[in-house]
Formats: sequence, structure tokens, C-alpha cells
Amino acid sequence: MAQTTIIINQSDIETIQPTSTCNEFAREAEGISIRFRHLTAPVIYRKQLKMYRRMAAWADRHETLLNVITAAQAVAFGLYIFLYY
Repeated sequence: MAQTTIIINQSDIETIQPTSTCNEFAREAEGISIRFRHLTAPVIYRKQLKMYRRMAAWADRHETLLNVITAAQAVAFGLYIFLYY
């Protein structure tokens, strides 16, 4: 196992023992990649599209509520700007 020596102010010498070797780290990283192998870029893209379509459908069904929420956000942002800047 490799050691790293750190010298501070020529009087304080500290030796650090790494908690894992490179091979152990590689095995841990391989285990992580195996767990998330099904999450490829096309899969993530399709999941995002599905979520955005659901959000758009909700917005189409609740137009008035969405307008109220947008107006409240605009008022809150205006108050934030004028009160704190």
C-alpha cells in the first residue's frame, strides 16, 4: 500500500495511509456502473420526454391555476428585487 507524506512548516510531518488501493477502487466503481447500466442516454431522454409531456398535459388541463401560479411568482420576484436590491 502506498504512503503519502505531507510536510507542513518543516516541523510537522504527517503520513497518510490510503483507505483503499487502486484495485479496490476499480472494483467499487465497476459495481456502481453495473447498477446503473440500464440508464443510458436514450433511456434518460425518453423518460424526460415522458415527464415533460405529463407536465404539459397538466398545464393544459389547469390553465387558470397555472396563470395564478405564474402571476404569484412574478409578484414574489418583483418584491424580492425591490426589497432586497
